[in-house]
Amino acid sequence: MADAFVGEIRAMAIGFAPEGWFLCDGTAYRQADYTLLFAIIGNRYGGSPEKGTFAVPNLVGALPVGVGADGNDLPALQLAEATGTATVALKSSEMPVHTHTLGGKVFPFADAVNEPGDNWLGVPVYKTPNATTKIQQARRYAIGGTAKNVQLHPATLSKHGGNPEAAAEHDNSQPTLTLGYFICWNGEFPVRP
Repeated sequence: MADAFVGEIRAMAIGFAPEGWFLCDGTAYRQADYTLLFAIIGNRYGGSPEKGTFAVPNLVGALPVGVGADGNDLPALQLAEATGTATVALKSSEMPVHTHTLGGKVFPFADAVNEPGDNWLGVPVYKTPNATTKIQQARRYAIGGTAKNVQLHPATLSKHGGNPEAAAEHDNSQPTLTLGYFICWNGEFPVRP
């Protein structure tokens, strides 16, 4: 393929590596066989200097991202640095503060209530026979005597969602279209300015 620099990576919609190109799949090659490509990328992407090998970048299931800092909130990225993960389990510390609304229902009650023999529902702080506030009136309801068959409204509160610290991982991938990424090993050697 003409007009390609050694070490240049191209995305192509083909299922094979053209002549002079390797698939960017992390494969290790011998330094002695591909000296120009090794001179450009070295062992940044893997391989073993002791064994005389180097690896091409592995872009299988990964996206290439520009090197450097964007000047905003993103961290500065170094050449050959791999970041991110395909799955993630969120922690409560990673979720924004939020609230949930709890609905309720008000049930009216009659003021005439038996107060037989100090059989109280709970432990009242004090008894007020002539109650004027709703809390004082609620303290007058007793269990026992003629009031023992009073039906209380059943209500249950359930916690939904479980423990956020033990959440299962979920897919963290953005929508993608797969293409082959290839690195040139037989082209024009790039000269530093």
